[in-house]
Amino acid sequence: MLPSPDMILEAVGYGVLLPAAVTALGLLLALRWAFAARGGDVLAVVAGLVAGLAALVATDQIPSRFHKPVDCWDWLPGLALLASAVSLDRLLFLTRPARAARPPVLLARWVVRVGFAALAGWLLVRTQSANVEPVEEWWPAALALAVTGLWGLDFLARRWPGAGLPVLLALVAFAAAGVMELSGFIRLSQMAGVLAAVLGGCALAGWRWRHAPVAEGAVPAFAVLVPGLLFGAWFNTFAQVPAASYLLVVAAPLLLALTALPPLAGLPGRPLALVRAGVVLLPLAAALALAARA
Repeated sequence: MLPSPDMILEAVGYGVLLPAAVTALGLLLALRWAFAARGGDVLAVVAGLVAGLAALVATDQIPSRFHKPVDCWDWLPGLALLASAVSLDRLLFLTRPARAARPPVLLARWVVRVGFAALAGWLLVRTQSANVEPVEEWWPAALALAVTGLWGLDFLARRWPGAGLPVLLALVAFAAAGVMELSGFIRLSQMAGVLAAVLGGCALAGWRWRHAPVAEGAVPAFAVLVPGLLFGAWFNTFAQVPAASYLLVVAAPLLLALTALPPLAGLPGRPLALVRAGVVLLPLAAALALAARA
């Protein structure tokens, strides 16, 4: 059954427009003040996520107990915000883009990220196993690998500035929301909608500042939320949406990350943009088609 018009308007107003506007405004101000190189983009994205999640809690669209996790998805708002805060390591290391590839800094950054991804996977699986049913032992490692792999999209964000990357990532978030809605999990679908709205705000800022890697600040939250939300939906829905739909949604951004590597990275601008769009849109279309047929 479709939600009522009032619920749809409330969800769009508070769960989409508010976080998108806050993110776009914050990013535009950060870029205007040339603060993005020292973490301003991350702070703007965190502000957008906080605004969207707070609005959804205030309108009873997600439970207010996310600060006291009970279900596995209750961890996700805090983990997403913490992942964004972890990306402020650029402030701690005082690194600018030209120095970001230095081996000690790069190693320290990825050690922190892998550790955080392992913690997130363990928390989600532990909570799911404690509240509903035991989950196979390999799931924490699978979630950690997914989060770590998606976090690697910040490598692509630095090499593909502007609006293109945040638009594709927003489409991934919208597709995740669609799969979860078709599986009957409106609550988690709304949380994915917040992420998509934040990425839409990034795209707006990237359209205005075409040489700024505006998606980089959103990648950490994206890396945690997409696999985390899909994990929660898969283990807590009775709908017959196939596993392939969930896997294809995660596969799309992972394939996108691979386009930053040779030989695809050597393609000219327009063909490369078409390849990037194709590796995202085709899996997402297949995921939604399979979910709709279930």
